[in-house]
Amino acid sequence: MGHPGTKVLTENLRYLLKNPAARKQMGMEGRKKVERKYLKRHMYKRFVEAYIYIWTGSFSFLWSKESDRRARTSGGVSIQT
Repeated sequence: MGHPGTKVLTENLRYLLKNPAARKQMGMEGRKKVERKYLKRHMYKRFVEAYIYIWTGSFSFLWSKESDRRARTSGGVSIQT
């Protein structure tokens, strides 16, 4: 009865209601993920990449492969060409 996954969602919510430490940990991890992915400097970099790509069709003159690798491993997201 209900939508698929409703039972699993209910069980997970009950678990979190009974386990404040797990709630806190999930909240901290979620915040870290959002900060990594959406910090202004990362968003600015993505905007610049997209703008340059629109105008030139290439990122090669702006970002080296090493800086692109560092951005990906540090939580920055690069547009793939």
